[in-house]
Amino acid sequence: DHAGRTCLHYASIKGHRAIVQLLLKSIDPGEKQQWISLNDDENKTALDYACENDHLDLVETLLQHSDMKELDLMSPLYYSCLE
Repeated sequence: DHAGRTCLHYASIKGHRAIVQLLLKSIDPGEKQQWISLNDDENKTALDYACENDHLDLVETLLQHSDMKELDLMSPLYYSCLE
């Protein structure tokens, strides 16, 4: 959209676990990491928004579908988790 967000971003912001799971199931397994780590115009990912909004069940779901080697510990995600 105009803010660079995807459906996955918005579902993570609002805490809609069922929608996040449905979206993750619909994404090709080889492309999941790309979608999970996609930054919007504020340089935030769906995982960042799930952390910021205390949707810990979504954080767990997104991390299960993430390549842990690809996570940047200096990203907004790291600072969101500290908060």
